[in-house]
Amino acid sequence: IVLVAADAGDTLVNTATVTGAPDTDINTNNNTVTETTLVVRNVDVGVTKTTTDTVVAGGQVTYTIEVTNNGPGDARGVEVTDTLDSRLTFVSFDAGTSGASVAQAGQDLTFTVGTLTSGQTETFTILVDVATSATGTLNNQADITTTDTDTVAANDSDDIDLAITIDTDLVIDKSVDVSTAVPGQDTL
Repeated sequence: IVLVAADAGDTLVNTATVTGAPDTDINTNNNTVTETTLVVRNVDVGVTKTTTDTVVAGGQVTYTIEVTNNGPGDARGVEVTDTLDSRLTFVSFDAGTSGASVAQAGQDLTFTVGTLTSGQTETFTILVDVATSATGTLNNQADITTTDTDTVAANDSDDIDLAITIDTDLVIDKSVDVSTAVPGQDTL
């Protein structure tokens, strides 16, 4: 029994060789055998999406996205896809120490995370503008994928529903031109 490393490649090659001493082997052509074994890389990647912001029409929201590989193998080709609501506009991306990069196609943001070792967690943030006409509730979801076999699908998506508030600042200004006021007459 052998333990396969978490970062093993796609195949394992094992060679066994036999020698005979002090006897002489008359057929050395069958003294070595090589076995190649395909490696199935099982991983459990997950994504969590949070914010501490209150959503205000015309304001901004920062979403924090945390990606994790619960193992047992290293997860390769990890990507997160986030489709922004039509009332949101992408402003900026902060990779933190994750090394992730982002590409935008319309309202779709794709974060390329790369390889996550077993037990590794990385965090990054995105900043978005909220439309001034936005009302109701904003739903925003992040989905994670890997090119390896993800054994737990339940943690591959996370979404947030945020109620949009509208802040208003109504000002009334009433001024009277006292220079034209006449006693006993109405003044506008």
